[in-house]
Amino acid sequence: MLKFGYCVNMIAQESNGIGYEQIPLLKRTGFDYVELPLAQLMTMGDKAFRTGPLAALESAGLPCRACNNFFPATYRLTGPGVDMDSALAYAETALHRAAILGATHVVFGSAGARNMPRGFDAFTALSQLATLLRRLGDLAGSFGITLVIEHLNLAESNLVNRFSQGLHLARETNHPHVAVLVDLYHLRLSHEPIEDLVDAGNRLKHVHIARTLKRSLPLPDDEEDYVCLFKQLKQINYAGDVSVEARMLPDQNEATLAESLAYLRTCAK
Repeated sequence: MLKFGYCVNMIAQESNGIGYEQIPLLKRTGFDYVELPLAQLMTMGDKAFRTGPLAALESAGLPCRACNNFFPATYRLTGPGVDMDSALAYAETALHRAAILGATHVVFGSAGARNMPRGFDAFTALSQLATLLRRLGDLAGSFGITLVIEHLNLAESNLVNRFSQGLHLARETNHPHVAVLVDLYHLRLSHEPIEDLVDAGNRLKHVHIARTLKRSLPLPDDEEDYVCLFKQLKQINYAGDVSVEARMLPDQNEATLAESLAYLRTCAK
């Protein structure tokens, strides 16, 4: 059975943008897990990390099964200024922190870090990412974590904008701890058919979902075909996690969260 989680940074209220104060709300609502933002967690000292996010998870009895926001924008992962040693040193510390949380998947989106400089060759940039991902895959594997490549729409990134491109990069990387994610919001903005995700087969290891309009909560009658998404997931025997990566609109509340979760569970049957 699919497990449903929530990317808590999307509803963060504290200034650090992590969102862990929302963990009790998500537990009450019935979510199976949360997804926490790794780059923001890395700004915290060990004590703040343990008494904040880690303590909130333990108190609520809600696991963190995944982390997003892997690299901060201060790192350069493509272009002439790549410093792989620095990136790998950061990644080792970050993945260790993700493992402490219990995460088994870390999302490799990180647009600010991976975006190629203007005028840089895209083929070279993708080769740089594949080389980096092989090294990152080794690190991730040592912590029992799989990295999932996230496709991002053109408004957010200039590299890996389509699910098919993320899948191609995962295949080029060819590492057992590097897979691909499908994000319904980005998929829709890139005008890719939902049916294309079946091409991933067992390389698809994680899912993000939101309504395209305002990246908001999935709800009945919002003109999105969530049933089609879950139908394709069933076709490839996907049994992983589905994280809601959505904002709550001003008129939405805990009851709306519960309605959204119940609706998604119905769509997934």
